[in-house]
Amino acid sequence: GMWSTDKFMANCRKGTCTGKGSTADYDMGNTGLALLAFLGAGHTHKHGKFKRTVKKGLKAMKERQTPDGCLGPKAAHGHWIYNHTIGAMALAEAYGLSNKSPLLQGPAQKAIDFLVDCQNPYLGWRYGRQTGENDTSVTGWAVLALKSAKISGLHVPKETFDGALNWFNKVTDEAYYKTGYTSKGDTGARLQEAMGKFQSTEAMSAAAVVSRIFILGTKATNRPEILGGGNLLKQNPPKWDVKGGTIDMYYWYYGTLAMFQLGRQYWKAWNGPMKEALVPTQKREGCENGSWDPIGAWGTAGGRVYSTAINCLSLEIYY
Repeated sequence: GMWSTDKFMANCRKGTCTGKGSTADYDMGNTGLALLAFLGAGHTHKHGKFKRTVKKGLKAMKERQTPDGCLGPKAAHGHWIYNHTIGAMALAEAYGLSNKSPLLQGPAQKAIDFLVDCQNPYLGWRYGRQTGENDTSVTGWAVLALKSAKISGLHVPKETFDGALNWFNKVTDEAYYKTGYTSKGDTGARLQEAMGKFQSTEAMSAAAVVSRIFILGTKATNRPEILGGGNLLKQNPPKWDVKGGTIDMYYWYYGTLAMFQLGRQYWKAWNGPMKEALVPTQKREGCENGSWDPIGAWGTAGGRVYSTAINCLSLEIYY
């Protein structure tokens, strides 16, 4: 039921599949992203052409949930928090979309409770449980998971959203409303092997924009920090340029979420470049048909499974 990060090509009969990720430590996160892609297309464990696939994936996640609610082992040098947060989002979405299936209620609530427990008091999240350190990337994923949980009818304390807002405000500058990663004005994170190969992006600003909208509601879209972040994204639309180092599917996902919520000229400025970056670059033949090459900033870690799932999620934001 799981999607493998580093061995996903094991069943390739011709042995021609490429694009494995770095480690099995990320299997839970990749499984969460893959399930979210199926759920976003309307497939649940009860309905749809791929209900068996979704059911097996959810069952595998539930079986790997530890007694404290964490989804999967606490491995990957503290990066397990990404696995858990994305997995919690998938369970919450599945619970809501399956008309609140009692089979999912307990595991989903338990996963959300654990995520809430990992938050630093009055601020955000980082690599672990209440570490005293915060970063915008993990906090953004946490907000998405908690928002899905709230919409699905699970219990989410209001203070968790208040803390996330405090963190975003703390690392957003007042001049251009650019949001930092771990501090105001920084340029974000990159994998060691990606250093110098990829341009910095407005991924953290995008995460902050969509998080603020999801927390404060669509009536808040005229707030300066939200419009300011939107203006930064408008100036940095998606562009598929391998040599230029512009491919960052993680940024494009958050940017698409944010600009769709902002609508108006923001969505118009983003939508065209986003489609131009993703639609023509999807593989059209062989056993890689339907996937995207993992050649973005985070591709070496997540591999083809990650790249395909997150690009599907971007294209599903319309509906």
